[in-house]
Amino acid sequence: MLLVRGASITPSSELGKVVVKGTVFVPLRLITMRDQSTAIRRILFTYMQVEEMVGASARCAIVSALRDPLTQRVAQPNTLAAIGIKPGNSTLRLRFVSRPDLAPAAG
Repeated sequence: MLLVRGASITPSSELGKVVVKGTVFVPLRLITMRDQSTAIRRILFTYMQVEEMVGASARCAIVSALRDPLTQRVAQPNTLAAIGIKPGNSTLRLRFVSRPDLAPAAG
């Protein structure tokens, strides 16, 4: 379960919803350092996708390449958080470039 800030406010229309089914979040670990500063670490290879909304809480499926990505076995005091991401409007174009000093690429 993920508590979503701003999701408890009832929107005037469906367009104003903060989170809908399928929204993707990137999990973060907020680590309290010895000097009382906070270090933000992204949990690599892990995403959370909303399956359903229950009030201001989102029930999420954890999509990860790791066995236990949200483990609490961390030496420093820490808190888990997440940031919602949205796809961009532009298309992504990839260009394959080989280096001339290396062997030519296969295919």
